[in-house]
Amino acid sequence: MIKLKYGASVISLPGAVKDKISEAGEAELRVLVALCAGNSEGELASVCSLDGGAVSKALSFWRGAGIIEGDEEPMQKRRITPSDSTSRVYTGDEIAKIRESDPSVDGLIIKCREILGSHVFTHAESSSVIYLRQGLGLEPEYIMLLCSHYARREKITVRFIEKKAISLYDGGIRTVDALEAYLDGENKKHDVEYLVRRLFGLGERALVPREREYISNWVKWGMSEEMIRRAYEETISNTERPTLAYANAIMDNWHKSGVSNGAEAEEKKKEFKEKSGKKSKKQKNDPGFDLDEFLDLAIARGESNIGK
Repeated sequence: MIKLKYGASVISLPGAVKDKISEAGEAELRVLVALCAGNSEGELASVCSLDGGAVSKALSFWRGAGIIEGDEEPMQKRRITPSDSTSRVYTGDEIAKIRESDPSVDGLIIKCREILGSHVFTHAESSSVIYLRQGLGLEPEYIMLLCSHYARREKITVRFIEKKAISLYDGGIRTVDALEAYLDGENKKHDVEYLVRRLFGLGERALVPREREYISNWVKWGMSEEMIRRAYEETISNTERPTLAYANAIMDNWHKSGVSNGAEAEEKKKEFKEKSGKKSKKQKNDPGFDLDEFLDLAIARGESNIGK
C-alpha cells in the first residue's frame, strides 16, 4: 500500500480536479500544483518551466473546468506571445458543441492521433486540433498533411504541430496547395542536408546559419546531387579541409554561368584551364607588361624629342 509522506507542509487540491485529470496535460497539471502551492500567476512560467503561451492555455483550461476563478491578467501587462494572441483552449462544453455542429472534427482528431502514434489525446491536445480547424479555418487535409510530414522524421507533439501551423498561417501558407509546395521545398532541403553531412563529414552537429543559407541556395538554384558531389570533389582537390564555403563559391559560379549539369561543368572547367594556361605562358614569355603598349609609349616619347 502506498502512503503519502506529508512532511512539514501540505498542498490541497480542489476535489473536482479528480474529474479533470484525464483531460489535463502536463502543462495544466504543473500550473495547478504551482497555484495550489501559493505561487502567483506572474511566477508560474518560471516555476513550471513553461512559456507564457503554455501558462495562459493551462489557466484557461482550469478556468473552463471551474477549478479556478478570477479575471485573466490584462494583456498589456505581460509579454504577448504568438500563442497568447492566436490560440486558445476550448472548454469541455465548447468542444461538445463544436463536435455536434461539425461531425468531421471527431474524425480529424482520430486521424491525427493515428498519425502521431498516440492512443488518446488530452483535453488540451484535442483543443489544439480543434483550434486549427475552427480557429484558423484550416482544412482537415492540411492539418493531417502537416502531422504526416513531421511525424515521418521524429516523434513530435500536438503542441509542435499547433505552433508550426500558426507560423505557416501567419506566413500566408493557408491552403493545401501552398502547404504542399512549402513541404516539397523542406523535403529537398532535408535531402540535400543529409547528402552534405555525409560528404563533408559533418556528423550530427548543428549547422550554423551561414551553412543553412548555402544549402537553401543550392536548393533554390536547382543543384542536383551530381552537381553537389562534383562541387565536393573540386573542393577536396583544391583545399586541405573541405568547407561548405568553398563548395558554395564553386556552385555560385556555376549558377551565375548557367551551368546545370556535369557535362557543362566539365566544359567550364576545361575553358578555365585553357585560359589559365595561356595566361601562365604569357607571363613566362613576357617581361611582365604589355609589349604593344610599351612600343606605343616608346614611339610617342621619340616623336616628342624630335627637333630638340
